[in-house]
Amino acid sequence: ILARLGFDPMSPQLAYSAACPPPELGADCPSMGCEREEIAWSAAEAALLDMRLLRHEPSRVAAAALYLSNGLCGEMLLWPETLARLSGYEEEQLQACAAELHELLRAGGVMW
Repeated sequence: ILARLGFDPMSPQLAYSAACPPPELGADCPSMGCEREEIAWSAAEAALLDMRLLRHEPSRVAAAALYLSNGLCGEMLLWPETLARLSGYEEEQLQACAAELHELLRAGGVMW
């Protein structure tokens, strides 16, 4: 069933993406300030409840949730090179999904 839905267990998912990659992978990720991880999880959970987000691959939703949380926490670099390399997504590939996630959070009364 998961293969039919396009789920790739070998691609980074939210549980991996919400935390900064280890330094030995050359991490240049943003600081862990704000409530970045909580925002990413809230966005991903909201996506599970909205049928419109099913058109995005789970890995894209996970990456977009992290991208959104970086933006809401005021990070200067929203999508560092390391996260792009590890996720397989460039910033431009995440912007539309992140905007949808942001709208879901706002509609649900979650404000950051």
